[in-house]
Amino acid sequence: MRWLLSFAKEVVQSAAASVAANELVRLLPSLDHDLEVLRTTLLTTRLRVDKAEQWRFKNPHFDQLLMQLKAAFYDAEDLIAEFDYVELQQKIEGGHASLLLSSPLDFVKNLISRAPDKVRQYQRRLDDAATALEKVIVDLNFRDEPKRSDVLRRRQTGSFVTEPEVFGRDEEREKVIALLLRPGGESGRTSNSESVPAKRIKRDNVSVLPIVGIGGMGKTTLAQVVFNDPRVRHYFETRIWICVSEIFDVKRLTKEVINNVDLSHQTDGKNSSWSRGNRKNLTLYQTGGKNFSSLQVVLNEIAMSKRFLLVLDDVWNEDKMEWEKFYAPMRNGYRGSMILTTTRSSKVADIMGTMDCIFLEGLAADSFWEFFKIRAFGYGNEKVDQELESIAKKIATKLKGTPLAAKTVGGLLKEKMDAKHWRSIMNSEMWKLRQGENDIFPALQLSYQYLPPHLKRCFAICSIFPKDHEIDEVSLIELWLAQGFVTSEDNMLPEDVATSA
Repeated sequence: MRWLLSFAKEVVQSAAASVAANELVRLLPSLDHDLEVLRTTLLTTRLRVDKAEQWRFKNPHFDQLLMQLKAAFYDAEDLIAEFDYVELQQKIEGGHASLLLSSPLDFVKNLISRAPDKVRQYQRRLDDAATALEKVIVDLNFRDEPKRSDVLRRRQTGSFVTEPEVFGRDEEREKVIALLLRPGGESGRTSNSESVPAKRIKRDNVSVLPIVGIGGMGKTTLAQVVFNDPRVRHYFETRIWICVSEIFDVKRLTKEVINNVDLSHQTDGKNSSWSRGNRKNLTLYQTGGKNFSSLQVVLNEIAMSKRFLLVLDDVWNEDKMEWEKFYAPMRNGYRGSMILTTTRSSKVADIMGTMDCIFLEGLAADSFWEFFKIRAFGYGNEKVDQELESIAKKIATKLKGTPLAAKTVGGLLKEKMDAKHWRSIMNSEMWKLRQGENDIFPALQLSYQYLPPHLKRCFAICSIFPKDHEIDEVSLIELWLAQGFVTSEDNMLPEDVATSA
């Protein structure tokens, strides 16, 4: 902070000599020293926080002290940033205080008269919080160095099956396909007894079949398998895949369905049901007539022209009126057409479905172990270390038969084929978190815990974006840089480090 000395002296010398000015000069060396000490403390505190975050004790006091240390760290970091800002502004203005501020002396008075106490206050907060946290760690008798993973695996979704092999879903696959291929779409809701008429019998040409299950259970994968099955491809002349997610925008979804259909083939061929008026509506859409009413007309004509399968993946909408508005143009479409939807919510399934739901539960133990074993040991795993296999089987029982949990935890295990590493995962405090019967939060929390500290910060800041927001890579990197999450490394600029990550 040597710049502060020269900056303040310049201001004082340019002002009329006074007791106040001389007092400011007297305070400067002490403030400069305190700021340098605080900056050094921030470096050591960051290391403490990074290390503490790797440890997961089932201890509320530890969690509270870690939060206090992080809060003190962020406040002190903001204070240093204020001084850095003034320094940067001074450099931009050419180092002349008279150009920097309209009232330089008042600014320096305010800065220097209050800063020493604030700097020392933040220094004490950091020291006290760090000491308290270290004491708790010692009391908990945790000596081992934390372990971490340098890899974050991201799940990809789409209409094509991304898994090289799907385990334990043969029965569900055949059941869904059988319902989709019923002649004329003859299906309906049933009550508890098959012999009792359903409360609501389907009278629409286009049926809706919901697949329901908690997150990570494999709903999307099952839908992908069905979507690409040769029998389904042969039966439905048009197949459309739409990922819906949280925001159920009827106009957007209508446009997406239309855009996912090869509109050109609708007006060709001897069997086309498109009249001149229909072609006029299509032309209107293609030339920019995209108000909601015209979109519905085009969607209706598409729905009536050929037998189609529409998959609506990951639906969260619980507003029945919005669903009915979207469904209306397709309701009386080509007989035998189907809508297959995946959702976590039984309420959503009740709103949308015209058929009984397919409830997706955890994989059977044998199928789950086969899948988990491949994820942990890789393919060609006939000969595996018996100790590791024993540990893996114990971990498998904690995963509730959930495919996503198997992929996540299996990936962590596979990164280091070491019994000590595997036992640390098996004995993690994460498994002691309160959870429901099929809750996979502990498994996902483990994948975050094993990230290196700098990637944790980079990952966590993504939480400021809404779900399914398309994050611009350049903007995200700029955000990381502005927050100081990425620093120079091996003679590389921070921008280059972030880009190569």
